[in-house]
Amino acid sequence: MEFILGNFGSGKTHYVRQKAVELISKQESVLIIVPSRRHKDQLLTDILKTQKGIIGNPVQTLGEFQNRLIEELFPIPSTRPVSLSNFEKFLIISSICGELPLKAFHGINQRPELMKMVYRLVQSIREKDIEHLQSIPELQDKISDIQLILDKYQDILKKQNISDPKSIADIINRNLPSLNPDFLADNIFADGFVDFTATQYKLLHSISEFAIANNKNISVSLSTISEETITQFQTDFPNAKHIITEHTEKARESGQFSN
Repeated sequence: MEFILGNFGSGKTHYVRQKAVELISKQESVLIIVPSRRHKDQLLTDILKTQKGIIGNPVQTLGEFQNRLIEELFPIPSTRPVSLSNFEKFLIISSICGELPLKAFHGINQRPELMKMVYRLVQSIREKDIEHLQSIPELQDKISDIQLILDKYQDILKKQNISDPKSIADIINRNLPSLNPDFLADNIFADGFVDFTATQYKLLHSISEFAIANNKNISVSLSTISEETITQFQTDFPNAKHIITEHTEKARESGQFSN
């Protein structure tokens, strides 16, 4: 395993792209996991400029990869955990805000920007397994409102047997030992993440352990501003190799890197 460390613009993605192209040209299997569709499209476009006739899908968002894992682990559709898109989850939380007798956030479902803030906050709290929020007198109305929204949201997910990202990650982790190692590419990269949510880290950590145990190569690019995440990765994978990307544009063009 290797960590690719560097600031924004230091060349982490260039390093990943260059290495991926070299491996693909040697007919080796490659998978690059990225955080968004925009990252995927850009990276795939750059790879196709130098490497024609790519077989398969070498660049996938983390969500796409997670869905493929679920399909592989649960080949019978009726046995797969049910999940929601971010938009569907946003609609549920927005609807809850319109129904509950909120104080500080009364009418917030009519204010999209504030609604997005509450949605992200509720999702973050749920990912971190926080059941009850701490009481802070100065923020009591806001905390009470968020607690009401969180409780109602969790109740809806439970009644409809819906798995959120945290639950999906847990399900994958429990069933990962049964995964056929050939499902994974021989060379796996995670690139473009500024930082990882608790759920993303849990999933990537499990995949990394599984890949290493099955003699796969895995590389994770990390921004040097994410000190806590870097420390966590280094603690969990103390034997990982470090690649430092600190080159200039000129060095980037010539492929020179600091190792």
